[in-house]
Amino acid sequence: MLMFNRFIEAQIGPLTIGGSIEYNGGQIDEPVDIDFSVEMNLTRTPNEAELTIINLSPENQLEIQEEGLEVTIRSGYKNAQDEYLGVVFTGKTRRGFSVIENNVEIKTTIFAGDGDDSFKYAKANLVLPAGENDPLTITEELAGILEGTGLEIGEIRIEGPPDPRATVLDRPVRLELDDVCRRYDCHWTILDNTLHVWPKAEPIVPDPVLQLTAETGLIGAPQPTETGVRITTMMLHELKPGFVFELITTPSRGLSREIDGLYRIESIRAGGRLLGGNKFGMDITARVIEGEVKKSRNVFADGGGQ
Repeated sequence: MLMFNRFIEAQIGPLTIGGSIEYNGGQIDEPVDIDFSVEMNLTRTPNEAELTIINLSPENQLEIQEEGLEVTIRSGYKNAQDEYLGVVFTGKTRRGFSVIENNVEIKTTIFAGDGDDSFKYAKANLVLPAGENDPLTITEELAGILEGTGLEIGEIRIEGPPDPRATVLDRPVRLELDDVCRRYDCHWTILDNTLHVWPKAEPIVPDPVLQLTAETGLIGAPQPTETGVRITTMMLHELKPGFVFELITTPSRGLSREIDGLYRIESIRAGGRLLGGNKFGMDITARVIEGEVKKSRNVFADGGGQ
């Protein structure tokens, strides 16, 4: 069952804002209005979010404009009977400001980045002796440094022989990761404050992939590209860069070629406004992927995603 009641909740430092419209008999309770956008991709550059909160109290405006506050955005759909919602962004505030528009609305805008401090400031300073410097060991050492800055460690899949000479790591961790991934044909990224390193041709994780159809969140007709497809979906928090979905477009909708199959997400732009506006969902660019992945599933079946 698809849920059409929008849900957006932002936790910024100690403050939690938003939610969904609630119906209490004849009473309609509306939360503080939020407009947000999130940009995510497979590059090592931190993912970004922009939040605009409408008519926040002066005290709360000041409280959330501080740099370095933890930010979590949860979004999806919720009504009295059911819900489908989850985390679409995790990061820290970069800056914020408030403005008054038309002498009516006070808009407080917050910009945030995912893993900013770890990306900018983590530095390596160690030597791995010959024979103990295979790419997995190097990557795990670098991951340990990032973990010390507060980053979580996710998938690390990288293979290769050790180097016959000692390896010196004495630069920012992001540059050392660039080098080891370039040599061994891997990607690395920070997603929801979690480091992932994996082979370029593969998905980040081999979890069961989501099955996208017109009944499970696909909006409009997919647009074929040279390497894959562009699609628009409902707000499906389980979709992330590096994850895989199965596209099923039956009937063909008049497309010039068959595009059903498995795709790895390369980038996502997600967002919308809680109490207004037409746009609420995700624009996704994805690449065709081949190889073995687990069986796909319907995201709305059997309580999936709740």
